[in-house]
Amino acid sequence: RSFQCVVSLLVRCNMSNKMYKAQADSKRYDEEHTSLMDDDFEATQSKLNWDTISDQYLSQKDRLILRNLQGNELGELLAPDSDIKAIFDDDEESMAVASSFIKVLELRSPEQLKYILLLLSTILRNDDRRGQVFLSAQAQDDADSNIISSFSRVWLRNDISSFCQGKAAICAAIILRWLRPVQNDQFQWFESLNSFILSQFLSSKNDQLLSPLLALKGIIRNEYFQKIFHENRGVEKLSQILFENDNHRQVIYLTVYNLWALTFSHYEDDDARAEQINQYKRALLNGELIHKMVKFVREKKSTKISRVTLALFENLTNFENFNEMVVLFGIFPVVESMDTEEKAEDEELKSSVKNLLLNLEKSVKILSSFERYEQEVKTSKLIWGPTHTESFWKKYCHKLEDDNYKLIRCLIKLLDSKDTETVAVACYDIGEWSRFYPDAKPIIEKLKGKYKLMSLIEHFDEDICNNALNAVQKLLTPQSLNGKGDDNNKNNNSNK
Repeated sequence: RSFQCVVSLLVRCNMSNKMYKAQADSKRYDEEHTSLMDDDFEATQSKLNWDTISDQYLSQKDRLILRNLQGNELGELLAPDSDIKAIFDDDEESMAVASSFIKVLELRSPEQLKYILLLLSTILRNDDRRGQVFLSAQAQDDADSNIISSFSRVWLRNDISSFCQGKAAICAAIILRWLRPVQNDQFQWFESLNSFILSQFLSSKNDQLLSPLLALKGIIRNEYFQKIFHENRGVEKLSQILFENDNHRQVIYLTVYNLWALTFSHYEDDDARAEQINQYKRALLNGELIHKMVKFVREKKSTKISRVTLALFENLTNFENFNEMVVLFGIFPVVESMDTEEKAEDEELKSSVKNLLLNLEKSVKILSSFERYEQEVKTSKLIWGPTHTESFWKKYCHKLEDDNYKLIRCLIKLLDSKDTETVAVACYDIGEWSRFYPDAKPIIEKLKGKYKLMSLIEHFDEDICNNALNAVQKLLTPQSLNGKGDDNNKNNNSNK
C-alpha cells in the first residue's frame, strides 16, 4: 500500500510539473521578442573573457569597450539599459563600440562567436536604430574589413550551430535595414541574406523558425530587400509557415507581422512605391491564407496575434476583392463580437476593429446562393456549406455554362490545390454538376477533369479519396439514372 502511495504521489508530482511547464511555455511564447530562448540562456551562463582574445584582433581599448557592455552578474548578458543607452547616445562611444565588434567578428571559434553574436544581436534588437551606427562605422573603416561579409561567413559555414547562424542573420538584417544600396556588392548582401532566410523557412519547424523570422522582421521594412524577397516568391514561402506551424503562437505572430510589414508604406505620394506595395498585397489575396488568418482571430490564439492580423486586414481593406473574400470567410461577426468584448486599454486593437467594421459593412449584403458560390470559387478556397448540396446543384447546374463554363474550369483547376478541403469540395461539386447538367460528362472529360478525378482516388486524404471516387462514379453513370435518388455521400452536409 505504501508503495502505491509513493507511485501515486510521483504521478501527481509529474502531472503537476507538466502542467507548470505547459503554463510556463505558454507564457514564454506569448511574450514579445525581448525574452531569451533556451540557447540564449545557455550562452549567458559563461561570459567571454576578452583578455583571452589575441592582440591581433583587439586592443586594450577594445576590450574595455566590450567589457562595459556586459552585465556584472552571472546570467546577466547586458549592462543596465541606461548604461547601454548612454553609450549609444554618444556618437564617439557608439562608433567605438561598432568598430570593436567589427574587429572581433573576424574570430573563427564557434564558442566565442556564439557569445559575441548573442551579445550583439540583443543590443541591436533592443533598439534597431543602433544598426545605423554599424553602417556608419563600416563606411569609415578600411575596405578589407566588411561587417556584412563577417555575418554571411557565419551563416554559410557548415561547422557552426544554427544558433550562431540565426544570430548572425538577425544582426545583419537590423544593420542592412538602414542601407540604401548603390553598388552591386551591396545588393548582393541583400540577396545573400534573403537566400539564407528562405532556405531556413523550407528546412525549419517550430522554434527553429524563430531566428529566420526575427531576421526577416529586422529588415522587412527595407524597400530594396522587399523587392528581392517578393521576386523570390518570399510571400508564398512565408505564408506556408502558417499552415505547417499553426500551433506555435510565436511563429504565427512573427509570420503575420512580416506579412503586415509588406503592406505598410510611408511614401503615399510615390506612385512607383505604391505599385510595389500593391504587388505585395496582390500576393496576399490567397483564399487559403486569408481563411487561415480569419481562423486565428476567431480562435483567439492570443491578443497580439489578433492585433497584428487585424492590422494586416485593415491595410488590405478596399483592395481588389479582399473585402468580399474576408467577409465570405466570416470575419464580420467575429469583429462585431470583438467590438463589445475587447478591453478598452488595447487601443490599437480597438482602432483596427472599428475601422474594419466601417469598411466591411458595405460588403456585408444578402447574396443569392449562386452569387455566394461565385465569390467562393473566386477565392480559390472552398468550404463545406449550403452551396455544396444536392438541392443547390439541382437549382443552379445550368448557371455554370456561362462564360464558356468558366466556373467549371476553375473547379477543375482547384483539383490541384494543396488545401485538402478545397480539393474534396471541388470533387463533390464536379460530381454533382455531372449528375444534373445534361452535357456535363464530355465537357469535364475534354477539360481533363475526369483524368484528375481518377488520379485523386488513391489520394492519402480519405475525404478527397471518397469524394473523387463518388465523382467518378457519377461521371460513369448514365444521365437517365444519375439524377435519381438521394445522394448518400456523407460529405454532402451543409453543417460539415
